[in-house]
Amino acid sequence: MPKILTQSQVDRFWRDGCVFPVRVMPEAAALEIRARLEAFEKATGGPLKGALRHKSHLLFTWMADLVRRHPQRIGAYAILPLPHIDAALEELTYALDTLGLDGIGMVTNVGGTYVADTAFDPVLEELGRRGTPVFVHPAASPALPHQPNFGLPGSLYEFPFETVRLAAQMLYNRTLDRYPGLRWILSHGGGGIPYMAERLTYGPIIDPALAERASADPIAALRRIHYDIAMTGNRYSLPSLRALVPADRILIGTDFPFMPEWTSDENARQFQAHGGFSADELSQVDHRNAEALFPRLASDSNATL
Repeated sequence: MPKILTQSQVDRFWRDGCVFPVRVMPEAAALEIRARLEAFEKATGGPLKGALRHKSHLLFTWMADLVRRHPQRIGAYAILPLPHIDAALEELTYALDTLGLDGIGMVTNVGGTYVADTAFDPVLEELGRRGTPVFVHPAASPALPHQPNFGLPGSLYEFPFETVRLAAQMLYNRTLDRYPGLRWILSHGGGGIPYMAERLTYGPIIDPALAERASADPIAALRRIHYDIAMTGNRYSLPSLRALVPADRILIGTDFPFMPEWTSDENARQFQAHGGFSADELSQVDHRNAEALFPRLASDSNATL
């Protein structure tokens, strides 16, 4: 493969952990490819079948090979071709049973349908039956193109609210009650969930008709979720997270390479300084909680943050 990065781009990668945009083809060629893809998608429609899913299989196989070569250093999530339920169930079985991947990775919404929507119940039921870890990262809100963005990236302020939207859907679809075996992992300390947890219980007060939809114990349901500490290890976010969940529900997480490496180090330092954790609790957060979720990766390491 020919070298396409300039020295300044290489320097930026080592400084920031990522570099974009990278010009790999003329704009006209990219637009032509996009037009062909959109035409194909419009003509195809419906569930994905057979060879149309080969890219997922290739990706899973590649990740599984990485895991086999570095079994104590690398884990891998499978992604599912939602909203296509039958295809998602097939890929789930292939990824977990045939390739032995460690869990499922999702984003909060797929084309505007949030992943706790009852339309996805067959997939959620199977994941709950298996007790498979499901990591969820916020995606762009479907409302974002139609509301002011102030010239700011959605990841700066919108992502925490996106996670709250998913939590509200979980509570008022009773997802956590109906599928207690689901092992959710939400990023960024759950975004705005800890701060808004009590408010999320007020649905039946605002509208009595919501009483029949609400989780039997909303706070207890939220406390069953795991939360990582990406961009959350600070004096402002940690008190709410600590008030909502015990240490055994908190996991290490970073936003590298989308955030530069130094932010991960600073997040860890602030987490230790402001979290009020005991040595045993720090050990839980550092590795023991993750080992309980992903026993294949468990080790005898006593290393801590």
